[in-house]
Amino acid sequence: MVELIDFSAALIAPQAIRDAGYGGVIGYFSESRADADFGAKPLPRDYCDRLRALGLQIVTNYQYGKGDTSDWKGGYDAGVYHATIALDNHFAAGGPGYRPLYAPVDSNPTLAEWNSQIGPFLIGWASVVGLEWTGMYANARCIDWALEDGVATWFWQHNWSGDPAINGDHPAAHIHQVRIDTDRVDGIGVDVNTTLQDDYGQWSKATAPPPSD
Repeated sequence: MVELIDFSAALIAPQAIRDAGYGGVIGYFSESRADADFGAKPLPRDYCDRLRALGLQIVTNYQYGKGDTSDWKGGYDAGVYHATIALDNHFAAGGPGYRPLYAPVDSNPTLAEWNSQIGPFLIGWASVVGLEWTGMYANARCIDWALEDGVATWFWQHNWSGDPAINGDHPAAHIHQVRIDTDRVDGIGVDVNTTLQDDYGQWSKATAPPPSD
């Protein structure tokens, strides 16, 4: 198990992350909203190079909107739009091919919202990055729905479910966000995540797939 941090307010010195005992970051590769001015969206190439030079892992994540402007509310077309930006920023930062990009389901949606908006959003996302590289940041209930519908392959679990009984490690999750807004590194607020599988989407695990027959 490795502990990773995610953060968006500002870039944190890679050495400070390592000194704090974390194994890497789940980085944001979305643009920063005009009303938020996040300093760590998207992660730039030179910063990612510094992380990797210290042996810190990087996982690609995306989130632009929030709440009423959540990315998934735009359905299929929004999935295509946001995945294209995510992939462009991933490659611009030195991210390798054949790695997942985690799409945001940063809420506790209803089944109706899942069926009408989120499922189509993930299908749109997969049309850009491929289903085999489509990741999802979501609660355990949504992970179950995604598995039932076959619309995502990688899962970063959060606990915004409204039901503590389902907030344990989901058996299909690769990463679990276990603390939000309670930790700081180098004065910057961070969320803390634990990895649940050996391959959780880190850049260092990238390998080209075997050639097709």
